[in-house]
Amino acid sequence: MKIIKTMGSQRLIKMLNQISTNLSPHRSDEDAAELVKTHITKFWSKTMRDQILSVPSDTPDLSNISKIAIKNLKELNIH
Repeated sequence: MKIIKTMGSQRLIKMLNQISTNLSPHRSDEDAAELVKTHITKFWSKTMRDQILSVPSDTPDLSNISKIAIKNLKELNIH
């Protein structure tokens, strides 16, 4: 099995937005973002977290929930 050490930012943004979409039904953006933050903290590698945290928060490809989740991760400060 080949392990991919890094992913492009666009791929991570797509993954983050998919997670945000899947966790958003019947929740406020803030509640969904907290679930996304928890998911990223539990299941993403340090490298992936560092990469997504380096994406500028005003990136137009990020959903609103994804933007809030990134902000919350930065506040948590667990790269």
